[in-house]
Amino acid sequence: MGKQEHRYTYTDHELIEALRVLAKRLGHTPKRRDLGKTPGLPSEWVYYERWGSFVTALRAAGLKPNRLNRADARPLTGGRPGHV
Repeated sequence: MGKQEHRYTYTDHELIEALRVLAKRLGHTPKRRDLGKTPGLPSEWVYYERWGSFVTALRAAGLKPNRLNRADARPLTGGRPGHV
């Protein structure tokens, strides 16, 4: 038989609290790469699955997102900002 994999399901509160604690420890709003560098924290994909984006998760935690990636600022049509 194969190895059985156990996946822990985080509550919204646990995920939000993890972001807040990390922000306090770092002294700034965490970036996605900070999650990967910090053992014991959920991966950024957990936040994507729950909130649809890491930026939305940061806002849910009451944290100010870092500067937005250019892709985040583009309209859904795929055009460049400011171009019609």
